Amino acid sequence: MDMNTIANIIVFLILPWFLPLLLTVCLYWYKQLIASLPVAQRAEAVRITQMAVNAVEQAMGGSPGTAKRQIAIDNINKVLNAAKINVSPDLIGMALEETVHAMNTPLVVAPASMPTVPTPLPQPQVLAPTVMVTTPHVQNTSVPAQVETK
Repeated sequence: MDMNTIANIIVFLILPWFLPLLLTVCLYWYKQLIASLPVAQRAEAVRITQMAVNAVEQAMGGSPGTAKRQIAIDNINKVLNAAKINVSPDLIGMALEETVHAMNTPLVVAPASMPTVPTPLPQPQVLAPTVMVTTPHVQNTSVPAQVETK
């Protein structure tokens, strides 16, 4: 076999089967690395806490706060343990309090102001051309009175 045949076999037979498998393995490895990062774990714990608080509030709306808090913490710990995420109880408590505070803080939405119609700018006043009315010169035909001189 010459080099051209070997290259054709690699390009047309092996790569189409091997490349997707290689990409899948790399993607899985990348997701595992991201999930193992502490920042990612903290973000996931906060997201799970928000879900648990919303679920407990939905299910037990009128119950006292201490009972809802304990049920939410139990649910959060179950989900985090199932996902193998180790987070300190302090972080869970802070995320729980933050979520409850955000839920109890009313969202103030100011109504959108209506667009105002711009007032038209004052237009320059166009003065009408002035017409000079001239009266024909009338000669005074009357004779002035005689002035007496002494």
